Amino acid sequence: MSNDKDYEKKLILNYTKLTRLARKEPIENFPIITNEYFPELIPKYLVLYSEKEKYDIKDSALCFYLYDDKFNGQHGLWNSIYYNNQEDLNYFYERFKNIKIIIEPDVSQIDCVEIIENKYRIFSNRVMALWFIHQINAWVIPNITFADRYSFEYMLLGIEECEVIAFSLKGSMEHNEDMEIYLEAIKFTVDHMKKLKAIIVFSTSKYDDKVISIFKYAVDRGIFIYIPDNTQKILNSRKKY
Repeated sequence: MSNDKDYEKKLILNYTKLTRLARKEPIENFPIITNEYFPELIPKYLVLYSEKEKYDIKDSALCFYLYDDKFNGQHGLWNSIYYNNQEDLNYFYERFKNIKIIIEPDVSQIDCVEIIENKYRIFSNRVMALWFIHQINAWVIPNITFADRYSFEYMLLGIEECEVIAFSLKGSMEHNEDMEIYLEAIKFTVDHMKKLKAIIVFSTSKYDDKVISIFKYAVDRGIFIYIPDNTQKILNSRKKY
């Protein structure tokens, strides 16, 4: 690489300041994210990025289970890192500096776009995870996201050494085929993540036993399943249906 001090800026390689801090997996050279399972750190509440007024809830974790334009637009964290936009990066630092547990951003996987776009989105998730780790010293829980069965080939890149990961059930219950792929994704994850000990589940259902049944494959192999509260889950629990 050039000795020119502005080389990264000129080639828009600002994100490499973060990826150089991590080991790389051998398939696509994604940065490796690791974490350890500490039961005392498992969050009891999941706060959405949009719920800024709830960031200080005790024993909570920040998550990004929203449409991408709510957290990943032109001035979102990824573009701020990519273009080294210091004004926006300072904003995010101030916004997140007191948050100690973060579920990796959920940049959506789409089944009707090019494969390279979906891979790029997974890569951006990993880089943002590194930013949370190195800039605010957060305990980061990687998020499992996929568009279809082909996504399984790359959805775990860089996180296979983790002991704790997260799944979201939001939007996965609408069609039988969606659930079929979801169950296959759980099996693939459990089979390939040899160090896995716990799964955090974002669910808005008031029926935790139903959610646990979806993760039966993991439970049967000794994986702990946690279903923290969230705003919509609590509201649904109060409904009489």
